Amino acid sequence: MPQRFQSSSRLSVVLLLLITFFLLGLPASGQEGLKEKEQVDITGRFKAVGKYVPTKAEYVADVEITKQGDVYRVLWKSGPRAWDGVGLLDDNKLVVATYDQEGKNLAVISYKIMPGDNGLKLVGRWSYKGDKVLSTETLERVK
Repeated sequence: MPQRFQSSSRLSVVLLLLITFFLLGLPASGQEGLKEKEQVDITGRFKAVGKYVPTKAEYVADVEITKQGDVYRVLWKSGPRAWDGVGLLDDNKLVVATYDQEGKNLAVISYKIMPGDNGLKLVGRWSYKGDKVLSTETLERVK
C-alpha cells in the first residue's frame, strides 16, 4: 500500500476491528454461523497488485498470510515498507484491519476468495481511515 501520513494508535486498530466485526454481524465468539465445509486454506505466500485510487498510484507487494488460532495475520512488504494486519474469515471473505510498520496508515480491507491461476486469489477493496473512496488489491498465490 502506498505511504500516507496519518497517525493511528493500536487502540484505533482495535476499534476498527470491533466496528468491522459489528458491521459483519458476527456472533461474539466468532465461530457460530461458520460451517467447517465453508472454510478454505488461505494461508501462504501471495503477490499483491493494487491501485490506490485517490492518487491513481499502482503498487505491488509480497504478502504472507498465516493462521493464528481463529484469526489470520497478514503481512505486506513492498520495498522498504511493511504493513501488519489481523483478519477474520467469514464464508468466502477475509476482512483485515492493517497499519504500517510505524503504526500509521490505518486501513481496512475486504477480500473475496476466488479460484485463481495458482489455485486461489483474493480480490479486495480497501480504504485508509479518512479516505472517501475504495481502492483495489488482488492477491495471487505464489507457488
